[in-house]
Amino acid sequence: MLPQDLSRNRGSQRSTIIRNRSLERAKDSDDTEYIMWSLRDNHIKASSCTIVLCGPETFKRKFVDWEIDATLDKEHGLIGVQLPTCTINNLGRALVPGRLYDNIESGYAVWIAWQALVQGGPDFLRAQIEIANTKLKSLIRNGRQKMGRCMPSLSSIFQNPPGWLS
Repeated sequence: MLPQDLSRNRGSQRSTIIRNRSLERAKDSDDTEYIMWSLRDNHIKASSCTIVLCGPETFKRKFVDWEIDATLDKEHGLIGVQLPTCTINNLGRALVPGRLYDNIESGYAVWIAWQALVQGGPDFLRAQIEIANTKLKSLIRNGRQKMGRCMPSLSSIFQNPPGWLS
């Protein structure tokens, strides 16, 4: 279970490291432009870095793809976290959203394992966010077409395949 906020007490001060600003599963609109505006102005704008938790179904989720797209448009930091439940192929590679894969491969996004995050705690996460936020913006790769549905058809998988990370 992931808490809404991951906080750390500093004496009498409490500092928030992570705030859950992900898009709700159901929006009251089928208007793609409205949803993208909501993502950019209500979710991504207020953050410095997006953290993508990669589990077994993450690569199929259109809103995850859209949040990554909006993050890259704003040139914010991007971190992928390999959860213990992430799909791994027989070569030991993790299946991740295609847009995240492109940016890990380009050197823009940071890729870490859940276990490293758990062991390192808030200070480790804070350091990873700082690293992500200082990456060269010229490394951003955001040329993929946005996903149109959560369960991609076979043809869309072959046109825009998700990525396998080692």
